[in-house]
Amino acid sequence: VVARGWAPQLREVNILANLPPQDFQMTLGKTIRLRIVDAAGKPVSKAMVNVGEWKGAMSLPSNFVYNHPKVPGPEIAVEANVDGVWEWTWAPDDPVKLTIHMEGFASSELEIAGGAPERTVALKAGHVTGRVTDAATGKPIPTFTVIPVDVFSKEFLSPERARSIAGRDGRLVFVGHRTDIPLRIRIEAMGYRTQDGPEFRVGVVAGQAQDFRLQPSKPVVGLVLDAVGKPAANAEVLLATPTEQADISPDEDNHKSLTDAAGRFAFPDPGAPWAVIARSDAGYARAEFQTSHRDAGTLRLQPWASIRGQLHDGGQPVRGATIMLGSIRLHALNEPK
Repeated sequence: VVARGWAPQLREVNILANLPPQDFQMTLGKTIRLRIVDAAGKPVSKAMVNVGEWKGAMSLPSNFVYNHPKVPGPEIAVEANVDGVWEWTWAPDDPVKLTIHMEGFASSELEIAGGAPERTVALKAGHVTGRVTDAATGKPIPTFTVIPVDVFSKEFLSPERARSIAGRDGRLVFVGHRTDIPLRIRIEAMGYRTQDGPEFRVGVVAGQAQDFRLQPSKPVVGLVLDAVGKPAANAEVLLATPTEQADISPDEDNHKSLTDAAGRFAFPDPGAPWAVIARSDAGYARAEFQTSHRDAGTLRLQPWASIRGQLHDGGQPVRGATIMLGSIRLHALNEPK
């Protein structure tokens, strides 16, 4: 229950046939006040503040409330004022997780309860700069892609392709967004082998300057044909590696390419074992290769299969249920995901 000026309340309720009325006695909320500054102590004007987890649930974040057609917005401030001050005057008196975002800085997370003393949050500079050059000639690489890689453990790297940015003329400028885990930077460029930089933490001086010297390498290529042997133009092709997953459900983090009019596709050399998945309305194909291979050959789309059935509950058909389908596949650390 959320009402401006009153402390929010959260209650778990089991929906039963004879559920009694649920009454809420609201109490006045308390103030959370943040002063957001940079490393030099200067106010960070207009820093964004997101209210997140509270009492173990994502019950107050703006992305939930604002998108729900029947729930009014909570009217909680979404950014700090020009002096870098953010206030919520009717917060609960138990801890709420807050995330502070600002372009050019790493995101910062904290827990704070209503009524706590004013908290100063010093944002860390998130910039990493450097150069991306051809290892053979030393010349700047004209165009390349910069991808942040989350380092959850030595064996568990997770690229965030949705956060990738384009680089030009050999100039690397990267803004880190996470401070809770180490990061790496991955550089991709057509005609070169993909390279990961060293592990670093945002805001640590050792990670703020990185140079990449990419080795020239032929791209991964292939041809996609439909079931009758004609080129499959505009088919989607996904690339998977041991650190990058190809998800056949809609996923913005997929590494993907579209075939041209002749059915051909290309990816930068990932420098690791790889697999490709081709798909279109006409069908699906998959193939896997070792690191040394560059040519996927010809992939022939096989028509999609169909799965049909009925869902019953207590002998009665269930209408409008969502059915989820997933492939069964065992993974090893050194195989494409």
